[in-house]
Amino acid sequence: MATATSEGYRLKHRLGFFLGLIAFVAILLLPRFGGIEPMAQRTLAVAALMAIWWITEAAPLAVTALLPLLLYPLLGIANAQSTAVNYGDKNIFLFIGGFLLAFGLERWGLHRRFALKIISLIGGQPARLLFAFMLVTWFLSMWISNTATTLMMLPIGMAVLAHLTFIKDEGANAGAGHLKELLMLGIAYAASIGGISTLIGTPPNIILKGYLEKEFPAISLSFAKWTAMVLPFSLVFLVILWFYLLKVLPPGRGVEANRDYLHDFTIPGWSHLFPWPKLFHDSTVAMGMALLCFILPADWRKGVFLLTANEIKRLPWHIILLFGGGFALAFGIKTTHLDVFIGHQLGFLHLMPLFVVIAGIALMLTFLTEITSNTATTSALLPVIGPLAIPLGLNPMLLLMPATLNASFAFMLPVATPPNAIVFGSGYIRMDTMVRVGFWLNLIGVLLTTAFVMLVKGFL
Repeated sequence: MATATSEGYRLKHRLGFFLGLIAFVAILLLPRFGGIEPMAQRTLAVAALMAIWWITEAAPLAVTALLPLLLYPLLGIANAQSTAVNYGDKNIFLFIGGFLLAFGLERWGLHRRFALKIISLIGGQPARLLFAFMLVTWFLSMWISNTATTLMMLPIGMAVLAHLTFIKDEGANAGAGHLKELLMLGIAYAASIGGISTLIGTPPNIILKGYLEKEFPAISLSFAKWTAMVLPFSLVFLVILWFYLLKVLPPGRGVEANRDYLHDFTIPGWSHLFPWPKLFHDSTVAMGMALLCFILPADWRKGVFLLTANEIKRLPWHIILLFGGGFALAFGIKTTHLDVFIGHQLGFLHLMPLFVVIAGIALMLTFLTEITSNTATTSALLPVIGPLAIPLGLNPMLLLMPATLNASFAFMLPVATPPNAIVFGSGYIRMDTMVRVGFWLNLIGVLLTTAFVMLVKGFL
């Protein structure tokens, strides 16, 4: 049985390897189509190769992520320096700083206190535990970045899993594994869904507001109006997500909590104590706090510090490279205007019914942002999508809202969003599981967004 499974995986890898190469060469050799620029066509070939290899794991994820360093200069897309800069993006250091702080929580047992308090309040019933984590993550991500929220919740979730005793039954092994996947995916997906609830929750929302103020000043989009419309939709999506995850990844009969080490605890908060705020980023705070942990002593006499070099060695460097590869791919797509070309292909939607137009835009943004930055994509495509409403005699918000919302609904790949990458770095989730669960969740997001926009179109 083990041999068959390993053979199957090797076959999948081989097929993915050759399929990726065939797609890459075919796109490069195709004559120009649809007015695509040569550099954009070459970037499309690189994107196809990377997407196929990531999904099939034809090569180690980090190896695929490094392809732009070779292919961009080779194909004339970008020089080595401008490509390499993406692997040192400020958001990568937010990721590193967050993981170091999480290691600090783990080293000194603070995560265990959080976890056991949660267990004592909620119990070990998997469905309730999952919903509690999702609800807290969803709420926090309305006000702080999805990345920071996920980084805060990850060590607590991992500690909860470490302190649960799985009930031994005929499905115990599967149940235990699925609960780990459930909790990790629940945290990541809830962060993305919660971020859409307020204008400040995620960058695409802010980009939409800025675009409207510049191009459609007659359309007023206040914080209160957006939240009043989108918050209920976000909550409904969260509940549907909960049912969906429990259906596709059944957690087993149940778990029991181990409360042997339950203690009182406090939750420290973030403070913005720095001057010149425009010079600072979330990564500045994360790295500053992490570096502080390397010089603050836990025991001065013994020379014991809050963090040591061992924690640096534990960083998930393969995920960090994966993150960089995603940024490099997004950079190439934006630099060659491939995103604009894709947006212009929506011209045929003029002939379609409104719900099909909305669904088409939502579908495109959802799957495009699997391999591009949602911030860069919305910045590039909103100016393309907005004018499509004019010949149709539509309120531009009918097209701009699904584009903005679904830019945050990329659930398939670790590279798609920071929350996806962060929980993938926990080691509890397989790539094929995230792709399988995320693909159908992407489609659910498209359907829900389409229904939602059709429902509220009279209030836009």
